[in-house]
Amino acid sequence: MKKFVFAVLFVLTLNISAFAENVVVNGQQVDDAVIINDRVYVPLRSVGETMGAEVSWNEKSRTAYVNGGSYENIPHIVEEASKYTVGVIGRYSDEKGTEGVAYGSGFVISSDGDILTNAHVVSEMKRILVVMNDGNGYEAMLKNIDKDADIALLKIDKTGLKAAKLADMSEVMPGQTVIAIGSPISFSLRNSATIGIVSGLNRSQSNCYRLIQSDATLNRGNSGGPLVNLKGEVVGMGTQGIVGIGVSGLFFSVTADTLKFAIDRFEKYGRIIRPNIRWRNIS
Repeated sequence: MKKFVFAVLFVLTLNISAFAENVVVNGQQVDDAVIINDRVYVPLRSVGETMGAEVSWNEKSRTAYVNGGSYENIPHIVEEASKYTVGVIGRYSDEKGTEGVAYGSGFVISSDGDILTNAHVVSEMKRILVVMNDGNGYEAMLKNIDKDADIALLKIDKTGLKAAKLADMSEVMPGQTVIAIGSPISFSLRNSATIGIVSGLNRSQSNCYRLIQSDATLNRGNSGGPLVNLKGEVVGMGTQGIVGIGVSGLFFSVTADTLKFAIDRFEKYGRIIRPNIRWRNIS
């Protein structure tokens, strides 16, 4: 990882004419920018952290350090995200009695073994095995599932796990860089990474919840894997893609907000409760 060193200069007399409004860095609003002598100044920490970098200050040497950030930090982001990304594999049998092996992806959301994946990945599995980044496998219990939102919550008997952090969707905007991690095509390709941008928000594709559209490639087996931003936060969970002649770069993920909502309802009620409106003729 590259390390950048910035000497910090202090100006004794500043002519601050106003605070700058609507300053956007890497798609994120910065609230502490100021206008000085008709120039816009943004604090180093605000710029660095919105670009996914770590910013620190050494009081003794009076030096600010910016580690990584932007594309420079992608190898580190993939390395860290891979620690909470898992493969999900199990046997299944369909209505016709056909048996086989299915697999997908998922990611850890609590240090004591809670794991999110897609409902369509595990709904037909008879025995679920979760494979961690280090290759160790653990039998998983299906705790909760909601097919309409395409979300399932698994549990393994393992503690001390690295857990993903779910992003604040109010900070997610079209054009931001995102990385998808999962097990495409073959389980031997577990924790492969692809990169792209957020193509759009509030998309609907045969799902009762709005989805994130991105062009970070999702192949069969990526389902349930995390879509992360340059801070290493999970902005979505891969759910589906559109493929066909003349079609490319159309991939969709369940948003972090929907994941948070589902986790909350699973904890409180064991399921997502939806209103059921019934019409009755009272005439």
